[in-house]
Amino acid sequence: MTSKGPGYVPHIFNEAEIKAFFHGADSFRPHGKAPARHLVIPVFYRLLYCCGLRPAEARLLKKENVDLVRGSVYVVESKGHKDRVVAVADDLLQIMRSYSTLISEIYPDSDYFFPRYDGEGPYTKRWTEEMFWRCFSMAGITAFEGPKPRVYDFRHTFATECICRWMREGRDIDAMLPFLSAYMGHARYEDTLYYVHMVPDFYERVGTVDRTAWEKLLPEVHDEG
Repeated sequence: MTSKGPGYVPHIFNEAEIKAFFHGADSFRPHGKAPARHLVIPVFYRLLYCCGLRPAEARLLKKENVDLVRGSVYVVESKGHKDRVVAVADDLLQIMRSYSTLISEIYPDSDYFFPRYDGEGPYTKRWTEEMFWRCFSMAGITAFEGPKPRVYDFRHTFATECICRWMREGRDIDAMLPFLSAYMGHARYEDTLYYVHMVPDFYERVGTVDRTAWEKLLPEVHDEG
């Protein structure tokens, strides 16, 4: 499954969908064969949504690369073999600290921040997709307007919401986009500009924006993977 490419239309989650999803994520209970699943799911997907990580970056995250003192995540050799440091907001950091304490009691010897049910490795891509849909199902959501959501769409939503927030705040988007590019670990700056053409869907939130000023920036989008 690709993140961008011919025929791919991201689903940008609205506020109601996000609230419903995390209500579902927070509704899991301990399971005999997966004693930490109810701990992993709420934090794993919050990391995707709040920090814009690629799903694989979160799945494969090692405990040694999570700094719960400074509040940062070190992503090692991700897309384009680029390491980067991702800052974590204080509210999410508190959640991650509590999670780390509890998960370490269950899987003290695991190298992974989100250890698999048996503690021997990371969860699979298929698992992240299955739990993604189960969260929505537990919240009572089975149908969506627009494109069918994918796990990767948390990353798209993160980027688009950043741009919209900066517009509302009256910031210089030209000056801010390089920071977003570095934070998200884009191999090419053009991959960050991709999100600009998604902003018009949010005009009712942002207000009046001159679209013509951005047209010269819109690239031909390549698959990011």
